[in-house]
Amino acid sequence: MAKASTANMKSGQRLLWIARACMIVALIGVVLASYYFHHPANRFITRSFVPQIDQTLYFSVPLLIVVLGGWFWPIEGGIIAVLWGSLSLFRIWSMNALASPLTLVPTPLYILLYGFIIIGGILHLTAGLRLKKPLPKAEIVWSRRLRWAARITPFIAIAASIVLFTAIYPRYIIWVAVSILASVVAGVAWMWPAAGGILIILSSFWQLSFFMNCPDEIKFISFILYGVFLMGGVLHLFIAWRERRLRAS
Repeated sequence: MAKASTANMKSGQRLLWIARACMIVALIGVVLASYYFHHPANRFITRSFVPQIDQTLYFSVPLLIVVLGGWFWPIEGGIIAVLWGSLSLFRIWSMNALASPLTLVPTPLYILLYGFIIIGGILHLTAGLRLKKPLPKAEIVWSRRLRWAARITPFIAIAASIVLFTAIYPRYIIWVAVSILASVVAGVAWMWPAAGGILIILSSFWQLSFFMNCPDEIKFISFILYGVFLMGGVLHLFIAWRERRLRAS
């Protein structure tokens, strides 16, 4: 039994490093391609084929978060990597980017890169299931106040957003629907801190991008609200990080 367990751990470690390599290759590819060329999922073209820092940040920062999530939390990060890679491929396909003359880098190359993210996510999930250790019972109940603070913080931002955009700024009531979707993400974080924390950070990045064309007053309010929402994600990741260290010890 001990030999089988050791062999399982070794194979899990090998899978984990292969998964990390897949994700890093994809990240480097997306960063370089997005910096020098038009990304096929980018609807907004504001310049010619010169280095595009804004586009690079928009597509690379969330991907970096996904890669780091898989590195530290293979199971939760692996699931998110599969979902993120699938979503990216769907965006490229739904925008008919295969026929886009603006993409100097062949679109199938982007498809290959996001395919590496999906493969890396599956491998992370497989390796994580093999390597997962139970949390010590003596440490299961710890820092209850911090855990409840992490759970409540995102919902404070969501509730404030719903009130503001219903009663004070009804013109932007569409963001109430966005807030309701954000509550689903906060619910995931309530149950699974690592996965939820990563999703909160990713969704904050995505939601803020929609407010960039709004008036300055709405933009300022949105930055505050999603700053609070983002803080909840950071707290969840801190909790998940501590639990990870406890399992490792």
